[in-house]
Amino acid sequence: MSDKKRSPAVIWGTIAAVVVIVIALILVFSGGNSSGKPSLPSGQPPQAGNAAQSSGGTLFADSPYASYAYLISTSPLSAQAKQALTGFNLNVTQNSNGSETYRLTTAKSNYVNQTYILEPGQKLYFIERSLGDDDASTDTDYMMGDDAGIVVNADGTIA
Repeated sequence: MSDKKRSPAVIWGTIAAVVVIVIALILVFSGGNSSGKPSLPSGQPPQAGNAAQSSGGTLFADSPYASYAYLISTSPLSAQAKQALTGFNLNVTQNSNGSETYRLTTAKSNYVNQTYILEPGQKLYFIERSLGDDDASTDTDYMMGDDAGIVVNADGTIA
């Protein structure tokens, strides 16, 4: 009987931990977006302007996102990038001006689809902080709040 009483406590403890993590992600990844573009959903790194707007910004390799990054602006995608994209569909459109539009869409109605426009020389990385919340066999991501794209300029700085 005591096992049954502990089970809800474990569940509530887990829920509390997830809430704390989500709040921490929101605090870490929120901030001003000087590019004039709308911010991505809470808890995701911002996508700022293009290479022309960059002037000695943060090197992507030095950012906290780098260790969770999977390059998705190359073809074919690596097996790790495909795994990180679990729950998302990636569509790429070549634009007449030489840029490419990357759309990350999901069937989940409570999550915002993401669109990124890459100028020549830029790369798009997908940030997936926890592959443990993904189920590739059903193409389901159970916590999409830790998933977002980030654009990196040709000089290695975050766009």
